[in-house]
Amino acid sequence: MSGELFAFLHSMENLAQRGHEQWEHLQVITHRFNYFPGQLLPENGLSTLRAAAERGLRNHEFDIVVTRENGAIVDHDFSPLRTTGIKGSYRKLLQKDIAGKPILVRQFRHNDFAPTGTHSGDTVMTFDDFFEQARKIVPTGTFMADCRNDDIADFAARISKSSQHDNILLMFYTFTISSGPELVEKIEKKEHYSGWRKRVKLVLNLYPSELITLAVRYHMPANTVADFVEVGKVLLMSLANEGVPLFALLVMCSGVDPLEIKDMHIDEVRRAVNAELAIVEVVKWARTYGGFENLKIGTGTRAYDVSLPLPDGTREFYTYDLKTGDLVPWPALAGLRMIKQLYATPGRAEEAIKPDFICTDVPERAHFHCCGVAADASNGFEHPRFDAVTKEEAA
Repeated sequence: MSGELFAFLHSMENLAQRGHEQWEHLQVITHRFNYFPGQLLPENGLSTLRAAAERGLRNHEFDIVVTRENGAIVDHDFSPLRTTGIKGSYRKLLQKDIAGKPILVRQFRHNDFAPTGTHSGDTVMTFDDFFEQARKIVPTGTFMADCRNDDIADFAARISKSSQHDNILLMFYTFTISSGPELVEKIEKKEHYSGWRKRVKLVLNLYPSELITLAVRYHMPANTVADFVEVGKVLLMSLANEGVPLFALLVMCSGVDPLEIKDMHIDEVRRAVNAELAIVEVVKWARTYGGFENLKIGTGTRAYDVSLPLPDGTREFYTYDLKTGDLVPWPALAGLRMIKQLYATPGRAEEAIKPDFICTDVPERAHFHCCGVAADASNGFEHPRFDAVTKEEAA
């Protein structure tokens, strides 16, 4: 399939304005613009967006954090330390403290960050500056802002008062917001447009593990697949009952088979697997539930942020801690590691839930069942672009 045809079918123009349509083809949303550290294309960098746009990709996910004066900055972690070397929390910094600072591509030493990084050529941008430039690069693109914790309230209220709402999807989580009433209350405590429900387009990113956490918050049983399905239903109904404008439900989905898991006898693993099975049933229910008009289903597909070599020649896989940017190794339990692996592109999500869109780092490896294009599983769950070379190896 040519790049031009791929973009036409799988990266539609003005995606955020086409929620009322039935999408015939699986849509691709890049994850942080398909960043590539080895080519000095940093996550959330404008040069990275340009490179993705040159491949015909129109629709992109990026990250938003909120500063002390409720300014919006394009960055992932709650601290700028990993991406800029600047210490402190964004909630304690002002926009002027960070906007314009160079974005670093980090290097590694002794299974941790090296003291220095390489300047990528990109700088940290305020959201307004970024969006102005991004719209010039991709005039018909849609941008999905990843808003963690209570930042969703600040940003939803902000977007509700702006013409930017036509081309923005706002993604939020249940890490600190557990229900529709709680979300609405937080948004309406901010300075917002009274008709925000008709302007703001929200995407709920629901991790299976959050079904376990929410069960505890809801004082509901948290053991069986059926238990976790009920938790998911309660969450979605609470959003619908408040008239929350849910454009899409995006779920992490491993498609794991319990028969593959050798440590199901461990409670932590058993609950995690049951939550994975439950998320598939929650999606099936959400498709037929009438609480959200034309609800789209999406999946996020990634396994790790970086891998580093171990002395025995194998590699350990890490994600970044959201609060600090520190490296967090994968869990030791085999069942939990398998779930992580199956979150990658290509995983099993496309088969398990038949999503309308995927948010991915490597769209070229995905399974496009709509076009009969098989997944590229040549590297398994590993993404070579995230397999870092340490200073010891380079030496």
